[in-house]
Amino acid sequence: MNPPTRVPRPRRGFTLIELLVVIAIIAVLISLLLPAVQKVRESASRMKCQNNLRQLAVALHNYHSAFQSLPPAAAFAPQTPPPYGDSFGVVNWITLVLPYMEQTALYNAPWTGPPFRNQQVISILVCPSDPRGPVIIDYSRLGLNPGLCAATCYQGISGIDPFEFPFLGMFNFFPVRLTDVTDGTSSTLMLGERPPAPTKDSADWVGEFNFAADGVAARNLYYPTQTCPFFFQSDGGPPCPSPAYFAPYNLQDHCSGNHYGSFHTGGASFAFGDGSVRFLTYSASLLLPKLATIQGGEVVDASSY
Repeated sequence: MNPPTRVPRPRRGFTLIELLVVIAIIAVLISLLLPAVQKVRESASRMKCQNNLRQLAVALHNYHSAFQSLPPAAAFAPQTPPPYGDSFGVVNWITLVLPYMEQTALYNAPWTGPPFRNQQVISILVCPSDPRGPVIIDYSRLGLNPGLCAATCYQGISGIDPFEFPFLGMFNFFPVRLTDVTDGTSSTLMLGERPPAPTKDSADWVGEFNFAADGVAARNLYYPTQTCPFFFQSDGGPPCPSPAYFAPYNLQDHCSGNHYGSFHTGGASFAFGDGSVRFLTYSASLLLPKLATIQGGEVVDASSY
């Protein structure tokens, strides 16, 4: 007698509705996970950015120990230390503190002929939250040679008006000593986040157009309109607010090139004169001018920022 034939049962697959439910659950899980991943990534970027500022602040304090003053915002050739001779032109404070940023080789390298040193990207001058990455500025349309210069995301604080007492900041056209900061180094800004402009035509680290000479309440705007094609040029577009204080950075709004700010959420990091680094929210915008002066005599409650 032959054994009974076993009829195979058809395998049951997913129905269309079940598949759609699974896809919907996966989509919900991803939508919940992505903000958390982005938040962790932004937190790491903000910490790296603050560490960059901390290293710059330490470099400036070491420079102060060596020269008994901070470097000037900009130094003309006769005032610059070797290896910059009379033919070099102008450099800013970043160039002068290169040896204290572990960039001695770059500082001592010749500045004529390729490879041009001002094209060198310095990692601690780049904020990791800048979606553009390291920015290279092209000055060739101004007839400068070389036309390409690496940018900085951090600038020195020059007060409210760098040409008028008592509104000067820690970076001016003369060296400032820490003992000159009668407002207190722990309550006076030294460095702040100020990424390269959306037009990528200012804030190179060498100093051609980065003197920090516009202060934190600038009325002489680099970018007069929201759509200006180049700094100090107006195209008749919507005017930028003046004075320029402290606001979020927006690559679609050229007014961002006028003020301190960042690509971080809610504010930007600043280094104070004592070397501490703090994250200030944009609600502290109107307090920045008070924190920017070295001898203004303003009383600012630290809890307000």
